[in-house]
Amino acid sequence: MTTKKNRGDARRQRIAEAVVDCLAQHGLQHTTFEAIGKRVRMERSHLVYYYPNHDELISGAVRWVSETAQEITARRVKGAKSPKDRVRAIIAAAFEHLRAYPKHAAVLTLAVHLCTHDRNYRFLFTRIRETGVERLADVLDAYLKGRGGSPERLREHAKAVQSIITGYAVEWMSTDYFSSLAQAKAQCERAVFAVLSGGSARRE
Repeated sequence: MTTKKNRGDARRQRIAEAVVDCLAQHGLQHTTFEAIGKRVRMERSHLVYYYPNHDELISGAVRWVSETAQEITARRVKGAKSPKDRVRAIIAAAFEHLRAYPKHAAVLTLAVHLCTHDRNYRFLFTRIRETGVERLADVLDAYLKGRGGSPERLREHAKAVQSIITGYAVEWMSTDYFSSLAQAKAQCERAVFAVLSGGSARRE
């Protein structure tokens, strides 16, 4: 039973990775079952066993990108020694993800676009974002040392930090504001800590 599950998970991941590659190289319109089948050398009948329709195919890629980001974040947070270092780790993880998996940027921006007109994608992306908020709230609770207020207020802090990180990541992916990924990360970090300290962030 375990072997079959592992094989199935491996195939599901392999398909999702192929979808990510196809989306990054050719866009949504050309990311079809036929195109993915050629990449992974599988018949359509085998693909639909794992992803029954096109929406599930794209959703699978979004989930895979999210899982990859979460693994990077968890690893960095685990290695951080202080509450402030854990906040830095969460910020750094977002930019490490973009550096290590540049094709994932195409899926992330596509997911945001799909959320604007499809409630199923909106629901999926909200759940993904909530996972990030929960991790951030735990880290910020330790960093703020009880100054975060009620659990609801702490979640507001977490959402604000999440929005700042996302904003800088999107700007890196879609504009020429930054000369390097390191610069985007550094400015993002300054903005996050400025907000957490009650200050105001500014560009340099």
